[in-house]
Amino acid sequence: MNNKVEKKHNGEISLLKFLFSFLIIAFHLGNHFDKFDYGYLGVEFFFIISGFYFCKGTVNKNFESKDIPTNSFDFFKNKIFKFLPYYVILYLISIPVLSIVYKAPKTDFIISFMNMLSLPSYEYKIYSSYAITWYINSMILVEFITYPLLLKYKDKIVYIVSPLIVFFSFCFLMIGYEFIGNPWQTTIFCYKGVVRALMDINIGIFMYGISERLKNVKYTDFTRFLMTTMEIIGYILIFYLSDRHTNTIEFAILFLIIICLSITFSEKDYLYEICNNKFFYFLEKLSLPVYIFQIAIIDMILYINNEMKWNLGYYKLLILIIVISIIFGIIILKIFDAFSKHKKGIKRIFIKE
Repeated sequence: MNNKVEKKHNGEISLLKFLFSFLIIAFHLGNHFDKFDYGYLGVEFFFIISGFYFCKGTVNKNFESKDIPTNSFDFFKNKIFKFLPYYVILYLISIPVLSIVYKAPKTDFIISFMNMLSLPSYEYKIYSSYAITWYINSMILVEFITYPLLLKYKDKIVYIVSPLIVFFSFCFLMIGYEFIGNPWQTTIFCYKGVVRALMDINIGIFMYGISERLKNVKYTDFTRFLMTTMEIIGYILIFYLSDRHTNTIEFAILFLIIICLSITFSEKDYLYEICNNKFFYFLEKLSLPVYIFQIAIIDMILYINNEMKWNLGYYKLLILIIVISIIFGIIILKIFDAFSKHKKGIKRIFIKE
């Protein structure tokens, strides 16, 4: 049986999404142990990828100016419905955690729901499980604003506006706040997480433009070997440096993410061919539930660890949480898959295909 997927799919990105979701778990668990302080930069990785594929899926569309508002609304609606089932499950599984771990009053259930749907905000941050959704909410907002502009102006956005946004956003964060983290910090215009989304998504947009200019370049086998070696070492370094305690390391990690992703997006390295299979594509689908439900799982496991007096150390807890996250993610995907097939079966009864 052929395990290869169609060539347009980048299985290497699929594998990296899966692995970087673990880096963010390491960061959130590390908040309790002073470990992986820079693991939050895994979010930059996801934002950049989102920007790249958002641009790739948009620039080749052709609509008349009068159709752009309608198409933009459809884009926004589709984004919402993509994540909505995960949000519903997140809210449901967080109710017992909210009750057992935090012993929160009933009024917090309503306020916590508002927090799940909001952009980063300390004012509504009642329960930490919903803190994970700031990334998705900020991504949808930035892409929704950018979408009609990208449809209409294309090259101007990709090659002129995007690099300018990246430059000014980075300067704004570095000069005003000296570091990228803490998405809930208030800025002059909005919350810091939205500025991060704006910067990183535009990095991805600009990287797509560069990759298009370089896609017809032919590389020798030796060059491809060097690219693959640099890429592997670079990703290993990102994970290694994320657990260092040095104030100046944030920029180095972000730079490594951009360099490594540039190689990955090129699809010229040897890993692209190795990872081009259905298993890695499944890992990409699994990375979404692993990412979304991680804090609820972390909170519950830490609570059990404390109540049962297991006294498990950081790395044992990390492995346990990753395993449970994977199992839970597989169950969620199986439920969604079964529901999708059930829906199609009902549809075939009434509609002839």
